[in-house]
Amino acid sequence: MRIRLTLLLCLIPALAVARPGAQRGDREKPVDPNAVPESQDGDGIEILDSPFEDLELQCIEQGDGQACFDAATAWRTGEGIEKPDRMQAENLYRAGCSFNHVPACMAAADMYLKLEAGMQLLMPKGTVSLDMGQAAWFLRSACELGELSACGLWGDLLVDPRSLLPSPEAVARGVETDLLLARQAYADGCNQGSFEATLPLPDEGLVEADLRSCARLSTLYAQGIGVRRDRRRQSYFLSRACNIAGGERYCEEAEAMELELQAEPEEVSERPVAEPKYDPDDTQRFIEDERRIKSTDPLDRPLRVEFELGAGGRWTYAMATRPAVAGMTLRLGLNLWYHLFGVSIESGVITDDPLRSDIRTYSRFGQTVSFKFAMPLPIKWPIAAKSWLVLGVGPTLNALKLEPAPFQFSWGAREMLQFVLSSAQETGPRQWGAIRIEQQQSWWVGSGGPEHSTQVVALFGFTTGGWGPEWRKFGKRTRSSYTGTGVKKIRPE
Repeated sequence: MRIRLTLLLCLIPALAVARPGAQRGDREKPVDPNAVPESQDGDGIEILDSPFEDLELQCIEQGDGQACFDAATAWRTGEGIEKPDRMQAENLYRAGCSFNHVPACMAAADMYLKLEAGMQLLMPKGTVSLDMGQAAWFLRSACELGELSACGLWGDLLVDPRSLLPSPEAVARGVETDLLLARQAYADGCNQGSFEATLPLPDEGLVEADLRSCARLSTLYAQGIGVRRDRRRQSYFLSRACNIAGGERYCEEAEAMELELQAEPEEVSERPVAEPKYDPDDTQRFIEDERRIKSTDPLDRPLRVEFELGAGGRWTYAMATRPAVAGMTLRLGLNLWYHLFGVSIESGVITDDPLRSDIRTYSRFGQTVSFKFAMPLPIKWPIAAKSWLVLGVGPTLNALKLEPAPFQFSWGAREMLQFVLSSAQETGPRQWGAIRIEQQQSWWVGSGGPEHSTQVVALFGFTTGGWGPEWRKFGKRTRSSYTGTGVKKIRPE
């Protein structure tokens, strides 16, 4: 039985699960409430018509990338339908790309670059956030499948993720600067994967290569961006660009450089004015996907701010003067982090019954200052996420009410262990959630103590500011370590 693509798109993540940038939980188009179902199967799934049903079934059931591309293009342009559906188009392009269909990869990347997919509005500033990470993943896929023009665009996103944004106020998310990987991307597009000047230039005819990639490599060696300055390699890639269709504008400069170099010694290699410092032992950066590439932005800082909300359960152990009490806790907090160290201020309420004051016997309003230490966890998640453990300790000041006595001053201490899972971006707004286990001791005037309690709290919030906790960056990230001079000079044409 033929079914509409909206009922089959749940299969696409499984088809693309091995791809590094595949998104889990692909979006599903809402069912039209006015649609008339053809039939109903045993599982209660509605069977609906689609104007491109034949292509969609051929795409999903047979793994036909061209059928995926044709159906996606029809949804994108609105061919034969009332209005376009870009969500359907992006999902079909993604399926076609997972079946190694290069035009589908390129069309999907084009949707992200043209703001037809992956656009969010960040509040409260109203800044547009664009998913350049997905654009980079589709371009990388196309480049690795042999589409040379995709290599140059992918390299541009790795050199400067903001280079393809529509306005200076927009934000690029999902990809960070990586000059070494960018150089390799350009080499794949220009020189069959080699960034050395090793391939012979043709005596006649044109070179099959990406003009953008060759021009970018020439600029890298001319300005010393991520490499040593090398005029001979600069000249080679200029000459290679000259021999590509449309590269005539580089020929005059290439010929002039070649004449200059003929009069110079063979060994002419200058150190760059600014060369980013990379850890030579950090090989992990070459196998991680774009969402985990390390940033070389000199303006990145380790200072970050977190806002949190939390709710959970609490158990106060029995004392000689009163029985055990079970209840709930609500939290509101602000955290300030620098490197792996943080300090937080939290306010909360604890009660054994939040709804009925007539049977309530226990109420506590408290403030806590906690000193924290974050320990990054080397866990590879199936989603783009990072995780760490947080240890914390600090004093508490409270207003405690034990019925029928009035409120009284209370003080104590709290220790915590917290597991955090956060979105993977290194800068800008990030979302996170956490589970925390707390142990608390309290004293109060008159009745003594201590009162012992255990709390399990679920937290969620968002982070803004510099990069999150990471061992590799601790104590090493300074402005002088990453100068990056000239990176902005090679923006796309």
